[in-house]
Amino acid sequence: MARAGAALERTRDAALAVGVPVENLSTPDLALRQAYDAEGQPHGVVCELALTIRSTDVARAGSLVAACVEAGGTEARLQSASFEHSDPSELLVLAREAAFADARARASQLARLAGRELGPVVEIVEGRSDWTPLYRAKAMVAAGPPVHAGNLDATVTLTVAWQWAG
Repeated sequence: MARAGAALERTRDAALAVGVPVENLSTPDLALRQAYDAEGQPHGVVCELALTIRSTDVARAGSLVAACVEAGGTEARLQSASFEHSDPSELLVLAREAAFADARARASQLARLAGRELGPVVEIVEGRSDWTPLYRAKAMVAAGPPVHAGNLDATVTLTVAWQWAG
């Protein structure tokens, strides 16, 4: 735990040195698990500490990642780097409207094909799939990878159920 804590502190200090505000740093995870040797025998304990770093400086994202992984040393692993909208509220409103219109159009077409008409909506369920981060090797970011934000989508998944009319 001491080595993991020291690595986390070095990584945290590197993020602060690059200009990440302290309020954009959090440690959301701590895991202790059994370690095993090459023969599969229990051999010590592995401590994993997570540090989440949020930065709005896309231009320096690659150098931020490189500085943090380098500062963490051999104990550091990069779990993921991702982009998100800082305030997706308006985009999600538009996405919901588009998703509902699409659901209505598809349901109307299917009802027409069945010789029926749609009645009132009886249920709406909004959901989205979970994202699972991929582990990245430290060597992949040693030089500071090029990072490009590109375009981000706001995605909404709706399931809408209608009664038949009449």
